[in-house]
Amino acid sequence: DGHTLVLGNNQTHVTNAYLLKDPGYDPIADFTPVAGLADLQHALVVRKDLPAKNVQELIALAKKDPGKLNYGSTGLGSASHLTMELFKNRTGTDMQHVAFRGAAPMALEIIAGRIDLAFSTLPSVLGQIQGNEMRALAIASDHKAPQLPDVPLLKDQGVTGSEGDAWLALFVPAKTPAGTVEILTRTVMEILARPAVRDNAIKQGIAVNIRNSADFAAYHKAEMVKWANVIKVAGIPQPT
Repeated sequence: DGHTLVLGNNQTHVTNAYLLKDPGYDPIADFTPVAGLADLQHALVVRKDLPAKNVQELIALAKKDPGKLNYGSTGLGSASHLTMELFKNRTGTDMQHVAFRGAAPMALEIIAGRIDLAFSTLPSVLGQIQGNEMRALAIASDHKAPQLPDVPLLKDQGVTGSEGDAWLALFVPAKTPAGTVEILTRTVMEILARPAVRDNAIKQGIAVNIRNSADFAAYHKAEMVKWANVIKVAGIPQPT
């Protein structure tokens, strides 16, 4: 009836469908998107003394000694892991995966110099980047990070097709009346257009990216295809 909504993300509404034996729901068939809200952009971060000042230098370093560089993630099958797998596939590089239980321990290991690099969502590492505890080489997105306007995109450094935004979206059950969905979508979009809301999101490392119900539905379906293929190519074990 439109009174129950869920705040979903790229894991609950995309990758869980391929990484869990039985999620208990179909992220497409069981839900109608109200609106896409925001992106949690992935920054490609490296330890501050890594001898690579840009993405092409990083690729060259990785190819010089395959398997020597190690990269962190927030867990097997996490967005940070899959974004790096996509990057490796697009660049033909081989690096060692080190999985952590969350972004905080991963960031600490980069700062300490015990791992070399990672893709991490900006809210998790923005303070460390701004504090010069690690370096950001690129943003894995179609649009620059508002918090780090001087950090170039991957595609601007010769690596195309490696966009890996995590995202937030509001959903309702699939049978919610269309008129109710329209009201909710209009209300959400009006709120997200307010400067104070946008400014607060930016301070937290979030990029507001408003998509209406129809636009997000199309994007959502494309995300399902994209990440299913990444998981397959990466050879991530599937539950039996």
